[in-house]
Amino acid sequence: MQFFEARRSANLLELNSQLTRINNTLDIEKRCSDELSYMLMMTQPQ
Repeated sequence: MQFFEARRSANLLELNSQLTRINNTLDIEKRCSDELSYMLMMTQPQ
């Protein structure tokens, strides 16, 4: 029983780590998108 609990805990830690990396990547992509949108807006004639 302890083996299964330890394995489950390790799996959860790995999944949480993967989720954190994905969220960080998404945040970076969002910032890049926002910056590109701003740059495009600034170059458009008014």
